[in-house]
Parts: sequence; structure tokens; C-alpha cells
Amino acid sequence: MESTKVIKVKYGNTLRRFNVCVDENGQLDLDINGLRAKVITLFNLVLDADLTLTCIDEDGDVVTLVGDEDLHDVMRQRMKVLRITVLLNIGKDGRSHTRSSGSSTPM
Repeated sequence: MESTKVIKVKYGNTLRRFNVCVDENGQLDLDINGLRAKVITLFNLVLDADLTLTCIDEDGDVVTLVGDEDLHDVMRQRMKVLRITVLLNIGKDGRSHTRSSGSSTPM
């Protein structure tokens, strides 16, 4: 039986929330790439924005969500609401770092 999980995402002073389906094993119907895509859409960020996603676990520790396993670990804690903080990584030149997809298109 599927249920839903509330995810609260904070970027700067803005807090957004959305629901995600959770399967019978307690896993989100969303992987880390899907979560990044959702965050980019929620806050109207550039598609290749270099984001750091963190959350506070049940022990009060800050956990950086890097891959699917990090997301699964947080879900295993069965917290009522998953609260994620978004940091946009900015380089010394004042621009956002971007992740390369391995391909390039001439401008």
C-alpha cells in the first residue's frame, strides 16, 4: 500500500513543500536525480545548477544528500516530514558552478 511523504525544501528565505509517493518498502518514488530536478523546478533554478542538498537526521546531524543511498538512509528513519536545505554552490567568479553532462553544444 502506497502512502505519501511531505518534503519541505528551503532555499534562501523561501520554503516550498510537496508530496511524494512512498512504496510499501518505505522508499520514495523519487531518486536523487528526480529530487534535484524537482528542487530546480520549484525554485526556478538553471537546469545545470550545482546544488548541495542537506537534511537533519533523527539524531540532529546534518546529512548531505549525494546519492540514492543517502536518500534511502534518511527514509529509513521514518521521520514525519523530510526537511531539505538547498545551497547553490557559487564559484569565486560569482557564478554558479555547473555540472557537465559530458556533451557540449556550440553557442
